[in-house]
Amino acid sequence: MSRRLFCAVFPPEVVRREIHATLDGTPLVPRLRWTRPEKLHLTLAFLGPVERADESAVRAALESAAEAVPAWELELGTLGHFRDRVLFLRVTEGESRLERLATCVRAGLPPAVRDEQPFAPHLTLARPPRSWRPSDRARLERALDPWRWRFRVERVDLVHSRPVERGGTVYSVVHSAALRG
Repeated sequence: MSRRLFCAVFPPEVVRREIHATLDGTPLVPRLRWTRPEKLHLTLAFLGPVERADESAVRAALESAAEAVPAWELELGTLGHFRDRVLFLRVTEGESRLERLATCVRAGLPPAVRDEQPFAPHLTLARPPRSWRPSDRARLERALDPWRWRFRVERVDLVHSRPVERGGTVYSVVHSAALRG
């Protein structure tokens, strides 16, 4: 039996709620379905379906990465987008440490579950509707430009992404490794 897993850094709850409150209070763009606060994260590696027998190796990879990378300050800000289909916050400070953590996590993963996609640090905010226009994105960029969110990255999580009725997913942290490098 397998579970859909990914490795991630979650901002503290207070930061996720502040981001969401800021987004929710932005009346300048058509109504977007924002990513729910409890789902705001920075993906380090997407693993997809992982057999239960391989999970211990994935947990070991997280622990090994946590041994190699110390905690640090990270800052999020400025709006980015992938082909106008995904809106995200960029990492504006601490990106090299995040890349190092992702590299360490990925290096320790078993070959069967390695994420071969290039690492692209971002925190997904929304997936705009087809009616989304570049002018809408520009207005949102201007509205978010002065905002920055800082937090201390202190752990890396292994997350189970479980589909639920009505097309959504629920995230559950199944393992957490405190950074102690």
